[in-house]
Amino acid sequence: MRFFSLLLSLLLVTGVKAESDLPESIGADFFATLKDSSPFTRSLNQASSMILTGTARIDQQAVAILMDSESGDSMIVSETPNPKGWKLLGLSESEDLSSAIANVSMEGGETFRVSFDGDKRDEAFKVRKKAISDVVSSKIAKPQSEEKKDKKDGDKKKPEMSEAVKKGYADIKKRFETMNEQQKSAARELIKRGHQENQNMTHEQRIDLYNQAVTRATAK
Repeated sequence: MRFFSLLLSLLLVTGVKAESDLPESIGADFFATLKDSSPFTRSLNQASSMILTGTARIDQQAVAILMDSESGDSMIVSETPNPKGWKLLGLSESEDLSSAIANVSMEGGETFRVSFDGDKRDEAFKVRKKAISDVVSSKIAKPQSEEKKDKKDGDKKKPEMSEAVKKGYADIKKRFETMNEQQKSAARELIKRGHQENQNMTHEQRIDLYNQAVTRATAK
C-alpha cells in the first residue's frame, strides 16, 4: 500500500508540473492578421486587380505596362524581372490594345494573364486623381509659417543648379514633348525604376537617367 501511495503522489506532482509547463492557449484573435492578409493569397489578389494599359518595344524587347486598378499604381514588365520580381512571359501584340493579352509571372512562380479593361482603368484614374488631390489639399492646409519654414530649409539644403544642369533638364523636356503618350508612359516607368534603385542621385545622374529612358522608350 505504501508503494502505491508514493506512486500516486509522484504522479500527482508530475502532473501539476507538466500542466504548468504548457504554453498558454491561442485564441482566434491571434490569427486575425494572417487571415486578413494571407501570404498565400496576397500576390494573387494583386494580380487579379491588374489591367493592361499599354504595350511597347524597347531595345527590340516587348514590354507591357500594367496598372493596379485598386491603387492606380503602374509598373512595367519585360523579359527582365522588375523590382517586384515580375516578368513578361508572352505578349499578343495588337494595334488594338483591347485585344492584346500579356502573360506575366510573379516572383513566387505564379503566372496570370492580363488584358485591357476600360472601366477598371477609369476607376484607377479616379483613385490616382484622388490621391494627388489629397496631397495637394494637405499642402494647402499647412499653415503659411510652416510652408515658409519648409521652403527656407529646402533652400538651405538644395544647392543652386548650374547652367549646364538647367540646360540638361530643358533638353530632356523638349525631347519628352515630342513623344507620344505610349512612349511617355514607358519612359516614366523606366525613370521610376531608376529612382527606386538609386534614391540619392545627383542632378547629373538624373539627367543621364532621363536621357536613357527617353532614348529606350523611343527606340524602334
